[in-house]
Amino acid sequence: MECMMGTRRFDVTEHLSEEALDRAINEAQMADEARLVRRLCFVKNLYAGDVLEEAARRVGVSQANSSRWAHAWNDAGVDGLRPSFGGGWGRTREHEAPELFKGVLYCFSRDIYGVKAVTRELHDELIWRQCGFDSAPSYQSIHRFFTDFALVAEDAFTKLVEQVADRDLLDNTFRIDSTYVRAHPDDADATWNYDPTAGSDDTENEDDEAEDEENDENEDSYYYGYGCLIVSTGPKLPIAAAFTQRKQVDEETAKRVTRDALAVEKPVWMLGDGGFDILEWHDDLVDEAVVPVAPYNPRNTDDPLDIEYRIEDRIKNHTEDVHLKQSVLEETYNRRTQVERTIGASKDCGLGTPRVRGRVHVKAHVFLSLCLRLAVAIANYERGANPGKNSVEVCQ
Repeated sequence: MECMMGTRRFDVTEHLSEEALDRAINEAQMADEARLVRRLCFVKNLYAGDVLEEAARRVGVSQANSSRWAHAWNDAGVDGLRPSFGGGWGRTREHEAPELFKGVLYCFSRDIYGVKAVTRELHDELIWRQCGFDSAPSYQSIHRFFTDFALVAEDAFTKLVEQVADRDLLDNTFRIDSTYVRAHPDDADATWNYDPTAGSDDTENEDDEAEDEENDENEDSYYYGYGCLIVSTGPKLPIAAAFTQRKQVDEETAKRVTRDALAVEKPVWMLGDGGFDILEWHDDLVDEAVVPVAPYNPRNTDDPLDIEYRIEDRIKNHTEDVHLKQSVLEETYNRRTQVERTIGASKDCGLGTPRVRGRVHVKAHVFLSLCLRLAVAIANYERGANPGKNSVEVCQ
């Protein structure tokens, strides 16, 4: 197999089939070998046809290290990528992942974001001792943690979702919605996206002329960054999520995140806005005995139906014995705003204010914010407080 190495061809040795490589990645994740996971994911990118530079960028590694990893893989396969803590080119881990995870969540709970700011905060002896460190973590340790965490972010998030579910904090109505994630202007991986709800972070001048205000409104409909799709339930709990390139979600991502949510627990209702007027999304949920409620969008067809919600039509394709009253659907749909409160609570935990650059680190930041939201809910529940509160002392 060949991939491009800069402007030169690089032959990638297929020591494993794609299926065997996936199994190796899963085994490394189960063994908590985050560095090996990262390096195997790099090889998987090469298998997929990425040039060396692109494969390296996806996992957040330098060009020099990526070349070394590629040659190590060709020489010895999986064993060649395994870090050598006794010498060689592997670096000894300074701190264990649990302490770093706790320390970063502590910083997020204090509105402290970004590698530099987190490192600075965790150099306070009282704080690093509270979080379980033997000494203050270095900048390099925090930077590597963000990179490594992106590879296992979904797994860490899922573990916390399971703990929330075990405490019986979910209800029978799930809501799905997406939100924007603004990026640093120098983030080369981010893109300009259209979203009329994004608004502006700047205060408007009330004395502006009407024409200027209209131009500002058009400009405010665009933001530079990424997106995040969330399924929520209960007291502002995100239980399934995906980090996306833009706020607007494609059908496959919507279906995948919905499946992830149903794997946690099966609700009675799944509520979404008009963006989820997707036929297969509705049919898949009905097949699972879940009632999807999303407004019907007549612009999706040349022959619009006389309905308010798509489910009114789709239910006829599944059974003739069930009829849904429009008043019930409207009353149920009005509960959809809970997902907006969940997104707001998650942004209070850092979702809306990443201070890192690059898709890998921003993804890590997004999922750390969602993890903090769940950790706060669990902590409040254990303290006998309201799990829906947005803050709690995390490191005690």
